Amino acid sequence: MGAHRVKTIAAIAFVVLLVNTAYIAAFATPTVFYMANVLVHVALGLLVAISGAAAIARDSELRSALRIPATLFVVALLVGSYLTVHGNLADDRWALRLHIAFGVFAVAALVPFARRRFAAGGAARSWALAFGGAAALAVVLPLCVNLYLETHPPAWSRIANPATAPGSMTEEGGGPRSPFFPSSAKTNVGGIIPSNFFMDSETCGECHKDIYEQWKSSVHHFASFNNQFYRKSIEYMQSVVGTQPSKWCAGCHDHAVFFNGRFDRPIAEQIDTPEAHAGLACTSCHAIVRVESTMGNGDFTIEYPPLHELATSKNRYVRALDRFLTYLNPEPHRRSFMKPFMRQNAAEFCSSCHKVHLDIPVNDYRWFRGFNDYDAWQASGVSGQGARSFYYPPKSSTCVDCHMPLVSSRDPGRHRDGTIHSHRFPGANMAVPFVNHDKAQMQATEDFLKSGALTVDIFAVSPVDERTEGTRMIRRTGDAPQAMSSFAVGEEAEAQRSVMIREVGQIAAPIDKAAPGVQPGSSVRVDVVVRTRKVGHFFPGGTVDAFDVMPPARSFSGAVRSRTRGVDPWSPARTSIARTSSTDMAIRSTSGTRSRRAAFSTSGSSRPARPTWVISG
Repeated sequence: MGAHRVKTIAAIAFVVLLVNTAYIAAFATPTVFYMANVLVHVALGLLVAISGAAAIARDSELRSALRIPATLFVVALLVGSYLTVHGNLADDRWALRLHIAFGVFAVAALVPFARRRFAAGGAARSWALAFGGAAALAVVLPLCVNLYLETHPPAWSRIANPATAPGSMTEEGGGPRSPFFPSSAKTNVGGIIPSNFFMDSETCGECHKDIYEQWKSSVHHFASFNNQFYRKSIEYMQSVVGTQPSKWCAGCHDHAVFFNGRFDRPIAEQIDTPEAHAGLACTSCHAIVRVESTMGNGDFTIEYPPLHELATSKNRYVRALDRFLTYLNPEPHRRSFMKPFMRQNAAEFCSSCHKVHLDIPVNDYRWFRGFNDYDAWQASGVSGQGARSFYYPPKSSTCVDCHMPLVSSRDPGRHRDGTIHSHRFPGANMAVPFVNHDKAQMQATEDFLKSGALTVDIFAVSPVDERTEGTRMIRRTGDAPQAMSSFAVGEEAEAQRSVMIREVGQIAAPIDKAAPGVQPGSSVRVDVVVRTRKVGHFFPGGTVDAFDVMPPARSFSGAVRSRTRGVDPWSPARTSIARTSSTDMAIRSTSGTRSRRAAFSTSGSSRPARPTWVISG
């Protein structure tokens, strides 16, 4: 090949490389075209290096003129080679910055040479003009695009409530014509999508090993029919009201068997299929591209990503190419699965499923508030937004701060400090790890519950008259109309002002100051206040009609004849009593504080006992 032709190839390839750089720096989109350009960037860099080296070796004048730019380009090439082989992950950002810096220096060092070529006229002038335009484009285009996106973020990148709320379920989501109604969930294509999209979490685990192992133990993974508690609930529901109303549940629980259109068939007929046991997959959350409001009921849009077929291809060469490109330029992958609202509107993002209501299409009755963790959090001091909270922590927090705590990891997606957000999603659910015999998940749950989220104050003690079953509780209810809600928050709570007033009678409080004596064989009522410290919602959260909190108690200087028993906390504003042997317990809730009172029979020595009560659970 002649020297002139080699120079021409090097000159044209360098200009094309600058245009290619402008594009990949400005538009990190998760498309096949963009990823092809990332691959072309590597190829162009090698082409410029090889052809440029050949041209310089044959022309001493060119070698003298391009000594500095060529040296800078070689450094950029070497650092780029490191990124190509090692990957462009968080720990390697220094290499990316070095690659960019030396590339910019090399282009700047070429400016005097380009000016001389421009003065020479002819084809040299044409190249100089092309070089100048491409260099300017490589600098200006990324800056302008990023500045525009910063000042004009797309509507989907934030979660904002509409000006008007839907008047009924028929106005929510895609409405009755949606294949997913009465769930508000939608897909970007408006219809069903393949179920394998929600069954490829193991593929994600090939790179995100720590996150995948955490998720495997989480309640998110066991949110569908691999959870026998949930399975029986849906089987019963469908046997009573059919499959259509149960789609309201499936929009947040059963994505693999729901978004592929198979939920019209009773789940009992497909209970043993892999789709029914997939749970909520990685894509169940990370493929959500838009959350329409904080109304809940699955008010989100989920997208089948364009590059999913590459990432999950059965062809090992295609999958290897996808891994190579993802490690080389992870930005499109990050933009696909970490939308801005997932960080900046974390609580609102969670509200899409952790806040629900029922209406005629589900219960064939009327509007009814289901569980509502989001509004409770927003109205509390924990959110930093509640104006009527009794307690304000030093720093506000969101769902992620508590339920996805930072843990050390070598995961490729780790933060700069070497941590990731735990995907165990610890909460108060001890039933699932117990039945799964999952010691690690159980330990994470126990550690979470003992981390200061709740405090237990053993406050008072009073005698119990067995004939009257203790101190009388009087219900006082206002005359205002009551909302159909079992989770009253904010304005709903204002419309539901049932309160319990206790006739105080004989009481010793606070117990650590009064130090009351308790006669052996007597029955006493101990007032225990379980207070939510870092919890911005009711305790327990979620579907509390399905949960039970049991605080067992024991005495060190006496003996409790019968253990405490939990009660059904269906309504936080209601007091109920469960009776077992000589032990009874009541529960009430006021503004984020839940109080328990229990009566115990004591035995032991003939002298008065002053027991210390220990509440756990």
